[in-house]
Amino acid sequence: AVSIHKAQGLEYNSVKVVIANETEEMVTHNIFYTAITRAREKLKIYWSQETEKKILANFEKKFNNRDVSLLREKFNL
Repeated sequence: AVSIHKAQGLEYNSVKVVIANETEEMVTHNIFYTAITRAREKLKIYWSQETEKKILANFEKKFNNRDVSLLREKFNL
């Protein structure tokens, strides 16, 4: 296991991101973006439906065209 901060600048074939309800408030757009872009091929995010809604709502506010393209092409989000 590696923290998101330690993973900055690195890539992995497979990435699993775990976001607990207790930590969702700490997940900013930049941190989430860093986490999901570490995956070259496979990405799995473990979170509750409530946490997913909150984080994606925050993420959507800061979307830009690059974010949208990356998520659609690489991760089908």
